[in-house]
Amino acid sequence: MKGLWKYISPFAPDQSGAASVFYGLQGIVVICDAGGCAGNICGFDEPRWFSGRKSAVFSAGLRDMDAIMGRDDRLVAKICQAVDHVQAAFIAIVGTPVPSVIGTDYQALKRMIAKKVSIPVITVDTTGMGLYDKGMEAAYKAVCSQFIEPLAVPKKNMVGVWGAIPLEFMHPMDGNKIVDILQKDEVDKVVLFDCLDDYRQAGTVTKNIVISPAGLEAAQYVYKIFGIPYECRYFGNDNLLTNDIVLQDKSVLIVHQQVAALDMAKKSTCFRCKAGYNSFLVYGKKRVVVISSYLS
Repeated sequence: MKGLWKYISPFAPDQSGAASVFYGLQGIVVICDAGGCAGNICGFDEPRWFSGRKSAVFSAGLRDMDAIMGRDDRLVAKICQAVDHVQAAFIAIVGTPVPSVIGTDYQALKRMIAKKVSIPVITVDTTGMGLYDKGMEAAYKAVCSQFIEPLAVPKKNMVGVWGAIPLEFMHPMDGNKIVDILQKDEVDKVVLFDCLDDYRQAGTVTKNIVISPAGLEAAQYVYKIFGIPYECRYFGNDNLLTNDIVLQDKSVLIVHQQVAALDMAKKSTCFRCKAGYNSFLVYGKKRVVVISSYLS
C-alpha cells in the first residue's frame, strides 16, 4: 500500500528520555540527526527549557550525502568546534532513527572524538523507536559507568532519588515537592541526579528512592557496587486526591508510569492491589485500573 507506515516513532521516543537525563549535567549533548529530532526534544519533550535553565544541546545537522557516505569526520569536526566554544564536562552523543537505519558505529565515533578532545565521550545507541523510559535507562547507565566514583564513604541522612525527570512527574514542579517532603523527614541532603556532582557522590548516599521504573536499573547498579538499599516510592499525589473526588463504586483509569500510578491508586482508600501489566485495585464493586509500564 502506497504511503503505509508500519513503524513510527513514539510521541516521546527514547532519544528524548536520554537527552532529559543529560539535561543540566554540564555536558555537550549532540543529537545525531538532521535537525528535526533535536527540535522536538527542546521544543516539546523538555519543559526545563522554558524555566530559564539551559543546556548545551546541539543537532548533528546530518545531510543526506553525509549519512549515506558515512562522513563521520565532518561530525567530529563540528563537535570539536563546539568544545572550543563551550566549557563542558563531557560529550554525549544520542542516537536517532537516521543513524539507526544506516548502522552508525557509535564506539568507533566515540574513539574518533576521544582522540581530538580532552573530556570524556559517552554514547547512547537510541533508535527513536523505543519509548522514553528506555532512553532514560540507557543514559543513566552511561553516566553512572563513567562518573560514579568507586571509592566513597556514605554520609548520614543523605538520600538519592532516581527517575526524577519531568517526563516522569505528575506535575512539572514535583521535583521541588520531593525535596521538601524528604527534608521534612529530617533528611539533610536530597540528590536528584540533575547535576554531575550528584553522580560523583552517588556512593555516599545512605538510601536511594526510585520514583519511576526508568530509574530502577540505576538504583540496582549502585546497590551492586556499594550495597546502598533502595525503595520504590512516589511523592506529591496527596494534593491530587484532596479535591473531594468521589471514587466509591466507580471505575477509574490512571494512565502514568507505574510507581506514580500505583501510589495514586493506593491512596484512593482502596483495599487490594496487584502489580504488573494492567495493574488494578478492587474498589467496592468496581475497579481502579492502572495502565503503566511493568516494574519487575
